[in-house]
Amino acid sequence: MRSCSSLPSIDFWAKLGNEEWPEKYHPVICHLIDVGQVALAMWKTVLRQSLRNRITEQLGLDFEGAAGQWVAFWIGAHDIGKLTPGFQFPDNSRGLRTRLLECGFDTGSGNCDNSPGSIRCPVSY
Repeated sequence: MRSCSSLPSIDFWAKLGNEEWPEKYHPVICHLIDVGQVALAMWKTVLRQSLRNRITEQLGLDFEGAAGQWVAFWIGAHDIGKLTPGFQFPDNSRGLRTRLLECGFDTGSGNCDNSPGSIRCPVSY
């Protein structure tokens, strides 16, 4: 059995499309960081001052910058569910499922594909 430490978090995908893992994909960690950074940039440049003040106050914070960072964190974390077996294992990422099984992860009881007798993924692509 392969050590779980040999599986970097960059192996989990957020955007795969019709490609085959690991040939071409956008890692979840990168997607979450991208979205968080866009949210922070929008906090600084798009939201009106009055709205930033109100959000800062509603969060019970004294510093607007801290509120922006919290908002960016929560927006960035919006797709954390993509780390679940139901999302990670469609037909074109069977290699990832095999790799996780080798590392001792429980990847769920069913196949995440559309073949007869399999369990459909509980997500839309």
